[in-house]
Amino acid sequence: MNNPVLQEEYARLRAQLAEAYSAPQWQSGQIDRLANALAAVERQLVSQAPGATWRELGPTPTPASSACTMTPGREGGVAGVSQAR
Repeated sequence: MNNPVLQEEYARLRAQLAEAYSAPQWQSGQIDRLANALAAVERQLVSQAPGATWRELGPTPTPASSACTMTPGREGGVAGVSQAR
């Protein structure tokens, strides 16, 4: 993709993410997908910057949902969720 197309995609994703965060009840799956898509577009934009190197791109982030640990409850439920800090 060329830079103007990426910038439009970036603006669209930012607006959708802001809308998702402003909702009365957050849809974490939707927020995670938008955040991951936004990060991918950011990496593409950085890779097209003059003089960008692979070191500036950094590691590929893991999805935010993988930072949580779920404790199984009785009968297949979830007893608790803790976030890695």
